[in-house]
Amino acid sequence: MEKFLLRAKVEEWEHIDGNYVSRWAEGYLNLVGITEEDPKYAFVEPVKGECVRHHHTRSGDEHYVYKPVEHSLFSKDTISRWTGIYDKNGKKIWEGDTVKFHMFHDEPDWVGVIKYDDPICLYMIIGEMPNNGGPFMVQVSASNKSSFEVIGNRWDNPELVKEP
Repeated sequence: MEKFLLRAKVEEWEHIDGNYVSRWAEGYLNLVGITEEDPKYAFVEPVKGECVRHHHTRSGDEHYVYKPVEHSLFSKDTISRWTGIYDKNGKKIWEGDTVKFHMFHDEPDWVGVIKYDDPICLYMIIGEMPNNGGPFMVQVSASNKSSFEVIGNRWDNPELVKEP
């Protein structure tokens, strides 16, 4: 179930200041209403440990249905998928994250943004090589994850990387 985990920036009403504040949340999109012109989605965060029901499918897969915390306002352009991979510090790597990694022994770290490449169905790191070496594209996989370190994301830290 975690392979389809999403992240989005949600807005919450802060009772202290009476303002909306943004934070990152993990969860799922839930269709809450639909018209032909404008389907309505909400971002739903599962409550860890509050399993509403547990069942098995015909194929034997286990499914857990979590009770949602609440529907949140969210920014559609910040929805990103979890790659299913953790960085060298145990942090989840998300689509849109900025990562640094070491490519060659005598070179400085490379920095790029995680993007999903639809035609080849892979997550890639896209950025500019150090020392004005031109654009690069590196596949994200479980075998090379030990060198990746998440240092930000394209929404909160756009200054970290110059995308080609």
